[in-house]
Amino acid sequence: MKPRVCVAIPARTRLEAAEFLKRAEAADADLAEIRFDYAREELEPRLLAKATRLPLIATNRPSREGGLFNGSEHERLDTLLHAAEAGFQYVDLELSTSHLHAVIDRFRALGPRIVISHHDLDTTPPRVEMRNLVRRMEAEGASICKLITTANDMTDNLACLGLVSEVARTTPIVCFAMGEKGLLSRVFSPLFGAFCTFASIEDGLETAPGQITIAKLRRAHELLGG
Repeated sequence: MKPRVCVAIPARTRLEAAEFLKRAEAADADLAEIRFDYAREELEPRLLAKATRLPLIATNRPSREGGLFNGSEHERLDTLLHAAEAGFQYVDLELSTSHLHAVIDRFRALGPRIVISHHDLDTTPPRVEMRNLVRRMEAEGASICKLITTANDMTDNLACLGLVSEVARTTPIVCFAMGEKGLLSRVFSPLFGAFCTFASIEDGLETAPGQITIAKLRRAHELLGG
């Protein structure tokens, strides 16, 4: 099966979002993540949902997890609720979200699958700690567990890929390490069973350290026979 790639959309305006979605489709993306924390105006999620055939993930990443959103938690979640109401197929909720279980119940009633995420901006924790984080996500009712770490050493790739190989047999998971030293885990994770990996549309539109373009990622998978 072809490795699944999600393109991150760091759109600032509605027009930019629509254009980026067209380019993501043309680049053979499997999903698109709308990063609402990059927006400088209302992105009108209902129009975006109608503008593409791609399944959409709604993300409004707070600064505490490497995003750009600095408003109130009520405002942050309200934006995601509007996306869910508009028909987005996935909503990303951080494991650190207050009263997460109750929040998930609100979203699940609207129909999207729930991605529970955790981003370690400094390191790749020991494997046992990573497994415990995934267990917490599973206990909260995650449809997909997303655990993103930071690579300080090439061996951090092995920790992420080992976790994917273990967990993917029973639970949909996204796990790789950010940063230049985490490139191997970004490329290989779907080959080890991850639900997907993430890419940018082009150089300069990255939403995380070490993110590469979908064109480069597809080429790497072709060379690997994926």
